[in-house]
Amino acid sequence: MKAIKFVILGFGVLGLIAFFLPYAKINGTSFSAMQIMGGVSLAQDALSAAKAKSEAMPVEGMDEEVQAQVDTSFKELDETLDTIKGLMIVLFSPALLMALIGGIGAARGKLERLGGGGVMAVGLIGLGLNGLFLAAWGSTEVKAEGGDAAIAQYLLVLSCTAGFVLGLLTLIKPDRGGKFG
Repeated sequence: MKAIKFVILGFGVLGLIAFFLPYAKINGTSFSAMQIMGGVSLAQDALSAAKAKSEAMPVEGMDEEVQAQVDTSFKELDETLDTIKGLMIVLFSPALLMALIGGIGAARGKLERLGGGGVMAVGLIGLGLNGLFLAAWGSTEVKAEGGDAAIAQYLLVLSCTAGFVLGLLTLIKPDRGGKFG
């Protein structure tokens, strides 16, 4: 049995570990993806409470047009927070899929072309997405405002790059089980 499925599993797990490591630095403070997801959930809870309070106690003298603008603002904020959560899930899902494919391959004792193709595709998609975010964190505008990528972003790019290369190697020479080598 070849070791490539274990290496794929290892890089997938490395990408999942990155979820708990600092993902971004903003004005010197680091945030992990887990903290971002938790903060978004807290913000959504506070937004729901503020919206409920706004509906329960309408301000006297506020016309319907202004109330409609307030309602629209609440809705837009909630949609933005949902987008941030979805984006974090999308950025870390290639690592999860790589770990899943590597784990299934390790359990079966072989990783054939289908698994290799899946890892290669997931790695390429993840590399594209995380590469775009790494480029965005490295832009002069973001750096001027105090933003920067942290270790988790680099680990995700590394994990997806390794997934693409390992998937390509598995497509070239599939692991069909048998002796190590």
